[in-house]
Amino acid sequence: MTTLTNEQQTAVDQAVAAIGRNEKFLLDEGVAMADKMVCCAVQPNSIKPFRGNSGASPDCTATLFGFFVVRAWDMICNDCGIDKPETEFCVCKRNKSGKHGTCKKCMKLQRDTYRATNADKLKEYHRAYQLANVKEIKAKQRACYLADAEKRKARQRAYSVTHAEKIKKYYKVYRLANAKKIKNRQRAYVHRNLEKYLAGNRKRKALKLNNHHEPYTDTYIFKRDGWVCGVCGQKINKQLKWPHPRSKTIDHIIALSKGGADAPANLQAAHLRCNMRKSANGGGQLRLMG
Repeated sequence: MTTLTNEQQTAVDQAVAAIGRNEKFLLDEGVAMADKMVCCAVQPNSIKPFRGNSGASPDCTATLFGFFVVRAWDMICNDCGIDKPETEFCVCKRNKSGKHGTCKKCMKLQRDTYRATNADKLKEYHRAYQLANVKEIKAKQRACYLADAEKRKARQRAYSVTHAEKIKKYYKVYRLANAKKIKNRQRAYVHRNLEKYLAGNRKRKALKLNNHHEPYTDTYIFKRDGWVCGVCGQKINKQLKWPHPRSKTIDHIIALSKGGADAPANLQAAHLRCNMRKSANGGGQLRLMG
């Protein structure tokens, strides 16, 4: 039999005593080969493996100083009764072993079963919580969105680069399959944002023809002209909407096709009918000031 030092003999005595008390015992790192190892007596028959939540598996995996080393990290699940590594159990400070008595797999099964049998109850609970904490939930979501903005943009850019062909193919198929839906959506957007849409069109045409462009708003032009048509000289009714003949429009005094600028000095308020009749023929006087 291998002769042990006093320190080793003390560790073995403590291990055997711990087995007799049916408790988990961990040797000091200076004595054991690795953390969470237990030394038992030489003869296999004398091994009394730990059982239950604080117990070890009876498997002898190595020898140390002529003694069998028993794995002290295996635990038995209270639910399924299977020996599993300690890593398969959640931390629980209330238990003496420091681990929950039920393994992670069984706990997940219990949660899934509860959710399946109490779906309506949980749905009602979450709905009530969301209604009672709308502001807090929105604030939290907004904070998370802003905090993750740069990472999200980086992920999107990386994905767009690495999957360019896939994205292109997807949108092509989608446009062909949803042509009518897309057209209706675009038409609805134009009606909701007519002023913005027309201003964008004017700017795009001007830049395409290499004409000068200055930022402005339709409201500024109408207020500047006192809601009076620059072509016929009559008042423009604010309430009338496109495509009514006497609804409001913005007219280029010198047409874009003839080199006119898309700027306040070359713009005037006009009725839709007057604007269409005037076409690119000219009419009105350039503003000295926009």
